Amino acid sequence: MHKWPGWMLISLSLMVFATGCGCGDDDDDDDSAPSDDDTTDDDTTDDDSTDDDTTDDDTTDDDTTDDDTTDDDTDVEYDSLECDLPDPASLGSGNLIGGGSPTGTIDVYVFDGETCDPIENAEVAHGGATYTTDVDGYAEVLLTDAAELVTAWEDNHWAWSYTADASVMYFRLRPDEYAGTYSDSDLADFTQDGTPLSLAATTLGNLFSSPIYLGAALPGISLETLFGADYDNFFTQGAFDLTLNTGSPEVTEVPLNVYLPGIDITVLTYGVEGENPQYAVPVNSAAATSPVEGFVAAVDVAAAIPNLATLTSVITCVVANPDDILGCVSSLIEPILNEGLTIQYAGADPGWDGAGAPDIEVADGSAKGSFDVAIANPDASYDYLAIAGALIPNRAILPTALGLADGNGDLTLDTIAIPDADYGVLVGQTDLLVSGLTSMNFSFAIRWAESLSDWSTGVDLDADTDFLPNFDAGNTSYDDVTGELSWALEAGDAPDVYQIVYVPEGQKVVFAQVPGTATSWEPPVTEMGIVPGEGDIVVIFGIDLPDDVDVDAYNPLAVPALKSSAVNLWTNLVLSL
Repeated sequence: MHKWPGWMLISLSLMVFATGCGCGDDDDDDDSAPSDDDTTDDDTTDDDSTDDDTTDDDTTDDDTTDDDTTDDDTDVEYDSLECDLPDPASLGSGNLIGGGSPTGTIDVYVFDGETCDPIENAEVAHGGATYTTDVDGYAEVLLTDAAELVTAWEDNHWAWSYTADASVMYFRLRPDEYAGTYSDSDLADFTQDGTPLSLAATTLGNLFSSPIYLGAALPGISLETLFGADYDNFFTQGAFDLTLNTGSPEVTEVPLNVYLPGIDITVLTYGVEGENPQYAVPVNSAAATSPVEGFVAAVDVAAAIPNLATLTSVITCVVANPDDILGCVSSLIEPILNEGLTIQYAGADPGWDGAGAPDIEVADGSAKGSFDVAIANPDASYDYLAIAGALIPNRAILPTALGLADGNGDLTLDTIAIPDADYGVLVGQTDLLVSGLTSMNFSFAIRWAESLSDWSTGVDLDADTDFLPNFDAGNTSYDDVTGELSWALEAGDAPDVYQIVYVPEGQKVVFAQVPGTATSWEPPVTEMGIVPGEGDIVVIFGIDLPDDVDVDAYNPLAVPALKSSAVNLWTNLVLSL
């Protein structure tokens, strides 16, 4: 069975959610001073008498004195955490590939993703030949076929591959190790009005009357650094003990990033016990700014499991059928997601300097809101999972709601308003649950907003037109002998581009981009010395780029910051519970 690398668990989930945000531009809405036209303002009569914003003290409605912290026209604009890449070939506009069609050679420049410095002696492969970069990170590559891929790598960096009709290619390679040393921060609190949250621990006595609370705090991540974040140091070195008793107690060490007010439940001879009412995050000594983000979720057990007898039967089933946990809990998935689970608190400290305790001031209950999602023409062979999130440009990606559509394709998401954030809702058409977690086939439709009020009338999707076709499971595969990935889609339009994450077990990670017309990809295994094997992990994303993006003249690393509306996904990974 494949085991997710820690960085990949995070980057896969974030990349799926973040692809297409467009939040990096921090565009303002049309409710702006001094000529407020209120086209997206929830105050439909513009006299504040019917405004559901109970904290709006702006009696002149010119937004100059508005204390509504959830109003996106007061958003703070945070600088990028990335260094600026040089542009020696004058591609402009942050492009990494471009310059028009090559006529005989391709100019390749290779840079360090953390420092933006040129990388000397990096290797570049194209058409079976290998080149070495000079002191400026430059190599002139002889063109053999405009459709062939160009790959760049260095011993201490991951690799990137482009297949593009471009005469210039910049490669920004993620380093294996980042500058600075990491240490755990002081213990910190989720706070409200400066006071630590006081949430009840869960015991058998209050299991059906009080929610189970669980949260997490992580280093803040921007869409721009999604491909280059230091995921190896995302979790703390310190840990707390979580004891799981399935007949005999087993102690699991959980990173201090996890927030757990307390849980102590034992039913029959099975139970769970642990407590971590504060949290810590890792701090990089070389970082000038160390943003932090977090959330607290609540599970209302009574909404999904009405009584102790039901809980006991589920536990008994799991113990008797350890290879079919999903079958034992399948009837609980829908009520847990739709009635039991809420993201009650979420927040971030975008400007934390890395000193002391990174307390996060979280959104309170009054900042909650609901919106409906309606999916026309749902396919009965798929489930439709939805996740909403708040995105603070250059600083944080925060989950705010999760739900599962009913058979008619309808659901309601209860979400949270976050200061300085834009919003996204992603609906996944997936066979994950239908297949019993044996297939990781997803197609996502994505919608974006600058304010929750933009969704006051709901989000409408059509399964026939708003989703990219899913990958054809019978004709999509990874050859663990040759390293070749081949794929086919179900009926429908192909994406504009595919991006691939290739993780050969214990070897150099390769990112790749190929056009949407491609149906296969193979890494330069000979040139890079890669030995494919059964433990390799491959993930392929199909992406429907915005109409104004030229696939042969843009920044492939910036895909998460574009306003894409559809993504599909396939991986050879098989999950099990």
